[in-house]
Amino acid sequence: VPKTGKFTHLVIDPDQPALNIHALYADEQYLWVGTYLKGIYRRNHATGKIKHYPGPTSLTAFYKDVHGQFWAGGRNAAFVYDEGKDRFIKVVEAGVNCEILDITDDKNGIVWFASHGGGLISWDPLKKIVARYSSGEDQPDYITNRMRALCFYRNRLWVGTSGHGLWFFNTSTKRLEREFVNEEFDLTSVYCIIPHDSQLWITTSKGLARYDIGNGKIIWYNEEDGLQGRVFNPNAGIKSTSGKAVGLTYSTRTA
Repeated sequence: VPKTGKFTHLVIDPDQPALNIHALYADEQYLWVGTYLKGIYRRNHATGKIKHYPGPTSLTAFYKDVHGQFWAGGRNAAFVYDEGKDRFIKVVEAGVNCEILDITDDKNGIVWFASHGGGLISWDPLKKIVARYSSGEDQPDYITNRMRALCFYRNRLWVGTSGHGLWFFNTSTKRLEREFVNEEFDLTSVYCIIPHDSQLWITTSKGLARYDIGNGKIIWYNEEDGLQGRVFNPNAGIKSTSGKAVGLTYSTRTA
C-alpha cells in the first residue's frame, strides 16, 4: 500500500494458496492474474470479487492493444478477451511446445508476439492473418525461434532473444536482424526492453545495459553500480510514472 509503505497478502484463490503466478496486468477496474496450469483470475479493485477463467491454462503475458482488445499469451496460443461473452477466445495458434512470453503492437495496429519455440509471430486484426518470421538462411532456426521480449519504439520493433542478444525486425526484408555485433551481448538473454528518450534500458542475464540508439554506445551496469545481482527476472521491468526504470533481479529490486 503506497500510503503506508506496507505489503498486504492478497489471496486470489483460497483453494489454491500457492498459485504459481507468471503474469499481472492492472487496469482501472480489474487486476488480471495469469498462472501456471491454473488459468486466469480477475479481481475487481472496488469489490474484491474474483472470477476464474480456467480455459487458457498456463499464461505468461498480458497486453491491451491500440484497439482496446485485451490479450493473454501463454503455452501454445494467444487469446483475446471477449467482454460481451465474458470469456477468452483463442486467436493465434503459436505451435506445440511454444510459449508466448511478450506481446506488443505497432503503429499500424499489428499485434506482435515473442515466443520461445515459435519465434516472432504477428497478427493482422483487419486481414485476420497470422505470420511468422525468421532471420533467413544465414542464421540457424534455434536462434530466431527463441524470443523473449518486445518493444515498439521510434518506428522499430525491437526483439530480445534467449541467449543471442538484441535484434530488430526489418520491415523491408520482413526478416529479423541483429542490431549489432557485440562481444558482451554474445550468448546474452534479453528479458525486458524499456525505452526512454534515445535510449533502451535492457535487462539481461548479464546485468543492465543502456543502449543509445543514436550513437550505438552501450553502457553496462552490475553489482559495482548498485545492482543486487546481474541476472534479471523475465519480463520483470517497468518504467514508472516518475520516469524511473525498475527491474527485478533474482536477488531483489533494482531502480
